[in-house]
Amino acid sequence: MQETTADTDSHLSHKNRQEAEETGDVPIAGTGSVEMLCRLPDGIRTVVLHGVLHVPKLTANLVSLGTLQRAGAKHHSHEEGIIVTLGADELFRASFPTSTATLYYINLVQREAAFVVVTSGSMRVWHRRLGHLHLDAIRAMARKKLVSGLDITSSKEYNHICEGCVLGKSHCLPFPKTSSTVYSKMELVIMDITGPMSVETWTGRAYAMVVIEASCRFGVGRLLAKKEEVASTLKDVVTMLERQSGLKLKKMCSDNGTEFVNSIVESFCRRNGILHETTVPYAPELNGIAE
Repeated sequence: MQETTADTDSHLSHKNRQEAEETGDVPIAGTGSVEMLCRLPDGIRTVVLHGVLHVPKLTANLVSLGTLQRAGAKHHSHEEGIIVTLGADELFRASFPTSTATLYYINLVQREAAFVVVTSGSMRVWHRRLGHLHLDAIRAMARKKLVSGLDITSSKEYNHICEGCVLGKSHCLPFPKTSSTVYSKMELVIMDITGPMSVETWTGRAYAMVVIEASCRFGVGRLLAKKEEVASTLKDVVTMLERQSGLKLKKMCSDNGTEFVNSIVESFCRRNGILHETTVPYAPELNGIAE
């Protein structure tokens, strides 16, 4: 394996670089050297580019042929792309990856590499970098030098509330198994739907809808062929319950499924003065009677 060094400033001109720094559109984080393993017909060559600008917002690594040429390199075309040389040495070859591409793709050797941390930061920064690791574990790693570059520059005390940790460690308290709320007749009906069933009825029904009157637990079940029938079936059931009880329905409760939360059901409730309550998302226990 041979090594060749080429000097380059950047893929940005001085004017563009100055404009980028002034406007902040393409901020430059730093300047350094980049080592590339270029695949050639007779082997692999290590090419080092100096003065390369680190632009974090760029989504691709770019090498300017013009900048290489000003550094003394030359390039010429061949059937598959271009060949870049420095004196008598061939640096790398590049070709178009597709028939419609306009940028050359350098034939590089993909290599696996292990990286170590080379920057320092506060305890808060390291807490986030290490996946919200326990603070005592971070201090132990820094004290025992278990991670290269883990240097806590500011205070080792963490006096902030980490929102991610709070949300990640929060949990839901168990729901009570029984309810002490007393409802009057036709004050509340609770409804839910299940399906599609793995086996349909002989009439092609695959869904089951349940409507329960909360005060006496009187339930009405209906078999449906599809979810679109929920709104019309609900109207029929509410009308039947009101006629049989002689009372008007005040409230009904369901989950947030679109078969219950839609313009048709909303219009029906508004027209008849019925309050439609929905359960909290991902909390089917709130609709436990129907469940």
